[in-house]
Amino acid sequence: MPGGTPGSGCGPQGSDTAQVVAQAFLQASRRAHFALQNAGGVRTSIAPGTLSYDTAYRVLPFANTLVEMELTGAEVAALLEDAVSFHRDPVNGVRGSDGSHPYAAGLRWSLDLNQPRGRRFTALEVRDRATGRWLPLQPEGRYVVMTNDYIAGGKDGYATLGRVHADPTRWVDTGLYYTQTFVDFIRARGALRPVPPDEYSHRLPPSAR
Repeated sequence: MPGGTPGSGCGPQGSDTAQVVAQAFLQASRRAHFALQNAGGVRTSIAPGTLSYDTAYRVLPFANTLVEMELTGAEVAALLEDAVSFHRDPVNGVRGSDGSHPYAAGLRWSLDLNQPRGRRFTALEVRDRATGRWLPLQPEGRYVVMTNDYIAGGKDGYATLGRVHADPTRWVDTGLYYTQTFVDFIRARGALRPVPPDEYSHRLPPSAR
């Protein structure tokens, strides 16, 4: 399972490993509509073969916990733009790390990195966990996101999440360690299986569908 961001040598839908990590986080929450993981938090790819705790801790080596945050649809769109802007738009001639690049489970989009900030993400959709249907993200709608406490606090360019985090009524730390959550996800399934293409956060361009 390769890592990286779209256009950095991985597949057209980005990092397989980051996508699976996001899936694991979503499964750990009963409330969340979708889960979010930054590319830089996934430190290595997963090679074929037997998986061990050591493998999991190489993939997710930090002591992060998982946080549930309440957002509007407009804030969801803004945080995605934040993440990409951090590594695409220089501030005083300096770019941030592309580790901010977003991956999600239960949320998907079309992304054009050649567009300016505010126009890069289109066709945002949220998957209904009860029916499996993909529905348009509603700007005024209310959504719960499961994510790691690092970006929840506004780090890695996630300024919108940082502003939400400043209001303690809009988030809760679940106390779940993100690495153990990933391990539990794998153990429950017995193996890591490919994520169906239509469940990736980065939608394939029309020409590739």
